[in-house]
Amino acid sequence: MLYKFKSAAAGDVIMMEANGNQVLEAIGREPAERGVIQAKAMQDAIDKLKLAIQASHAKASQSADERDEEDDANTDPIPFHTRAQPFLQLLEISLAEGKDVVWGV
Repeated sequence: MLYKFKSAAAGDVIMMEANGNQVLEAIGREPAERGVIQAKAMQDAIDKLKLAIQASHAKASQSADERDEEDDANTDPIPFHTRAQPFLQLLEISLAEGKDVVWGV
C-alpha cells in the first residue's frame, strides 16, 4: 500500500506503507487507509512530528557502540528524520493556508 497525503495548499506527498505508518504514529494517529488531519489540529501534529524528528537525529548521531544490536539490525539506510521532512513541510504549508491534509480519499 502507498500513502498519498494531499492538501489543497501544496503538492502531494507519497510514502510507502511502513514510512507512512511511522509518520502517522509519530503524530499520535493510528495508521489507516483513510484519514484527515484538520487544520485546527495541525499545530499539534507538527509539534509531535518535530519531537520525533529530533529523537531520530539523536539516535542517528549515536556511535555504533551506543546503539542497541536490534537497532543496527533494523537500520534503514534513510533515517526517519529524512523521510519525515516532506510530510512536515506539507503540514506546515497546510497550517499556514488553513487547509486539511487527507489521505485515501
